[in-house]
Amino acid sequence: MGSRQNYSRRIQNDKNTFIKNELFRLKKNNLYRRIKIFDIEKDSTLKYKDINVYNFSSNDYLGLSKSQKAGNLNKIIQRHISQCSSRLISGSSSKIKSLEINLSKHRNTQSSLTFANGYMANLGVLSALGGKDTIIFSDELNHASIIDGCRLSSSQVNIFPHNAFSDLEKLVRESCVKKKNNYNRGNF
Repeated sequence: MGSRQNYSRRIQNDKNTFIKNELFRLKKNNLYRRIKIFDIEKDSTLKYKDINVYNFSSNDYLGLSKSQKAGNLNKIIQRHISQCSSRLISGSSSKIKSLEINLSKHRNTQSSLTFANGYMANLGVLSALGGKDTIIFSDELNHASIIDGCRLSSSQVNIFPHNAFSDLEKLVRESCVKKKNNYNRGNF
């Protein structure tokens, strides 16, 4: 049992080193992106550092967020949760940022990032951590969103039988690529 714990600890250390190196590379090459924090005003403009700006990158093509007939959707927008567009392009609501800070405190982590749904989380995580030099080991019964994320990651994907951890361990030991990521439903 001790060798299995040492092996798991070594894999965890390799993963942490990979993430730190990748973040350093992104920052060094001026590719590291930060989400700007906005507040949504009642007239649907965005307030950024005490300046009101128009959101020309919104996906609110039909103006539903401002429609009195939109019902529940309008109530959500009135609560100032969504800019109706990508957070990286248009920024994020200060209320979502507050939620992420509170989640970080609750989970005792450096930071948190929320996604609109599990599908988007799987796409975001796998495409961020994957790459052409990465092998992802995936349970054969993983959700379609994990399968899509694996495809988008440009990684080599090795599929193992459902919950067959001895097969997974064999695949990991046989792999010879620098970065290894094990992603299965248990990571949630």
